[in-house]
Amino acid sequence: MSADGPADAGSRRLIALDELGPRGLTLEIEFAAAERDALKRRLDLLALEQLAAALRFEPADDAEGAIRVSGTIRARLAQNCVVTLEPVPRTLSESVSVLYTPLPEDSAEAEVEVLAEGDEAEPLPAEGIDVSELVAEHLALFLDPYPRHPDAPDGPLTYSAGEEESENGESSGEAAAGPFAALGQLKSKL
Repeated sequence: MSADGPADAGSRRLIALDELGPRGLTLEIEFAAAERDALKRRLDLLALEQLAAALRFEPADDAEGAIRVSGTIRARLAQNCVVTLEPVPRTLSESVSVLYTPLPEDSAEAEVEVLAEGDEAEPLPAEGIDVSELVAEHLALFLDPYPRHPDAPDGPLTYSAGEEESENGESSGEAAAGPFAALGQLKSKL
């Protein structure tokens, strides 16, 4: 776990297995500003103005002692545009479904077991399920890996190193076609 993530000891929300009971448990969580700030740094976001989760924990029929967590994560955030570095605001409302299964007692390592088509089981920690970490991991999955501001230019970007000076001191007036061309120009000068 990250030292500055929402899974810090002070902000962990552990759901112990004995809290669930046969009927399960429903949680509605609104993350506080300090937790959002820590997660904002961890995920390299410009802003994380709102983060909430509505989750249902219930015994699963898939395996003995298994717990299914399902629900919705909502967030209002901003990421850097990959082209212009301008803020790209985004509002998320995404569904989650995770199956936790207990590890066999003779197992020394956590193994992921595929129970049904596309349904992977997470190992069920003995101390319980860390809800803050579950939300943080899913929020990271929901982020746009290449956010683009609507005003960002389309197409490939070019890097202009300015005018290249030849060996005799005259300017050629040619701009580099990209960062590798600029490196090629530097190499040719050496």
